[in-house]
Amino acid sequence: MFFVGVAIFGVILSPVVSDLIVNLPDGSIEGHQMLSSENKSFYAFHGIPYASPPVGELRFQPPIPPQPWSGIRNASEEGASCFFLIDYFPDGRPIREDCLFINVYTPSWNISEQLPVMFWIHGGGFVTGSGSYKYYGPDYLLEENVIVVTFNYRLGPFGFLSTGDKAILGNVGLKDQLLALKWTKTNIALFGGDPEKITIFGESAGGMSIGLHLLSQKSSGLFRAAICHSGCSLSVTYQLEAKSFIYQLAQVLDNNISENNTTEHIRDFLLKQSAEDLNDASAYVDVHGFVPTLEIDDEEAFISDPNYELLVSGRFNQVPLILGTNSEESLSFLTSLENAKSAAQTFDEDSTELIPTTWNLLPDSNRTFVGELIRNAYVGNNGSFLVNLAKTLEYSTDNIFRRATIKQAELASNYTSVYMYQFSFYGTKSLPNYKVEGAGKVAHFDELAYLFKMEPYPIGTDADLLTRRRFTKLWTNFAKTLNPTPDESELLQNITWPKVTADNIQYLDIDESLVAKSPNMGEFTTWSKIYDTYEAHPLIVF
Repeated sequence: MFFVGVAIFGVILSPVVSDLIVNLPDGSIEGHQMLSSENKSFYAFHGIPYASPPVGELRFQPPIPPQPWSGIRNASEEGASCFFLIDYFPDGRPIREDCLFINVYTPSWNISEQLPVMFWIHGGGFVTGSGSYKYYGPDYLLEENVIVVTFNYRLGPFGFLSTGDKAILGNVGLKDQLLALKWTKTNIALFGGDPEKITIFGESAGGMSIGLHLLSQKSSGLFRAAICHSGCSLSVTYQLEAKSFIYQLAQVLDNNISENNTTEHIRDFLLKQSAEDLNDASAYVDVHGFVPTLEIDDEEAFISDPNYELLVSGRFNQVPLILGTNSEESLSFLTSLENAKSAAQTFDEDSTELIPTTWNLLPDSNRTFVGELIRNAYVGNNGSFLVNLAKTLEYSTDNIFRRATIKQAELASNYTSVYMYQFSFYGTKSLPNYKVEGAGKVAHFDELAYLFKMEPYPIGTDADLLTRRRFTKLWTNFAKTLNPTPDESELLQNITWPKVTADNIQYLDIDESLVAKSPNMGEFTTWSKIYDTYEAHPLIVF
C-alpha cells in the first residue's frame, strides 16, 4: 500500500489519481477520484472481485475467494450486475452470472485515519437490485467522514434455490453477503477504514438480510453495529417448501421432470442450463418464492434455527441496533387507491383474510375468531376498513414490516441497546404517492433518497436538504459512537433518541422535526396475544 497524502473536501492535497493504488492480498487495484453533488472530492474503488465467478460447478454453491491477478486492476468502473427477475432498479450495467463485485468509497486518502465503515446491503426482494452508484451514491454519508462499502450478491434462482438437502443447501445469496463482509473486515484497513468499527445496514430485503446476519453465528465478530430499514429478523419471508419450488422450476425447463427425479439429478440438470434460460424460466414460477430458507443442520448452513426463538433466547449477535419503518410502507404494495379499496373490501367481507399468510395457526384455532380479533383491533367490532381506508393502510404496513419491527425491538432490548425510528418526512421523493386522509404519506424505499445520492430520485428543497443532513448525521453518529445522539446538536434539535426497553417502547419520528413517540400499543398487544395464544411453536417470524 502506498501512502499518498490527504484529501480534504473541496481542497485536493493528494498526488494525481494514478497514485490511488491498493495492494490487496489477491492483487493490486487502482481507484479514481470523484466529485460529489456538492463538488467535494472523494475516492472510489469500483468493481473489486470479492469472490471467484460463481459459474459452472460453482453455481448454487457458497462463494469462494477470488483467484489472484497480476498487474494493476483498473477499479474505476463498476462490475457487472447480477441476473435479476424484476427491473425495479435499472442501472445500465451489463448483466452477468460473474457479478460478485464490491465497491469501496472513502472521503480521505489518509490510510492512517482508520475511519468507521458502513457496509450497505441493497434491497429488491432478493430478486433484483445491485450495489450500483446510480442508486446508492455514498456522497452524503462521506461528508460525515465515514467509509461506505456497497456490493452485489446473487439474486433469484442463482442466490436462493434449495433442494432442502445437501444437493443444494441454499441461501448462497446470503453467503455472498457473508464473504463480502469478511472481505471488508480483512481488507478495509488498506483503504483507511477501521475493521473494528463496521456497521452493517440495509433496506427491505437488505434489512431482512441484516436481520439474518444478526442471527447467524457465521457472521459473529464481523460487525459491531447494525441498522435495519423496513425489514428485520422477524419480517423475513421464508421459502418453506424449497424442494417443491425447485422442482416446479425444473419442470418449466423440462416437463418430463417429476418428483421421481433425485435432488442430485435436479441440481445437475439446472447446472447444464444457460444463465439466460434459467433466469427466463424463473419468471414462470412465483418470482417472490426466491427468498431465504431455513437450511438443514450442516456446517455450511447460514441459518437453521427459527428466528423468533433465537431472539427470545438471546442466541444472536448482540450488537447495538437501529431498526424502523416508513410511515406508510403499504403505499408501495397497495399501489393505488383502487387497490387499497379492493383490499379493504376483501377484509370487510372475510376477516380471515387479515390472518398473515406466514402464520401457522394451531390446528384447533377458530380462524374466524382470530380474524375478528384483528379486525376489532383496527376498526372496532362493527367497523369497516372500506369506510376507514387509513386503517387498511395501517394494517397493511403493520403486516408487512411494522409489527415485526416493534417485536424485534422489544425482544432485542433485553440484551443490547436498541433504537427504533419512523421516517415520516413528506418530501420530494414521496410527492407521487397517493394520499388517504389520516394515513401516513411516506412509502417503502422513500427514505433512501435522504441517505444516498440516488440519480433517478433527486431531492433539492430546503426541507429535503435539512432532512438529509439530519438523517445522515444520525446514522453516522451511530456508526462512530454506537449512539445516534451522543451529544447536544442544534442540527438534531438537541434531542436525545430514547433507547427501547421492553416496558417502554418509543421511537424517533423523523419528520420536519425530530420527536420521540410511542407506537399504537393497543394493536401491537392484540398481535402479541394472538401470536402467543394461537400460533404453533417453534415460532419463526412475527
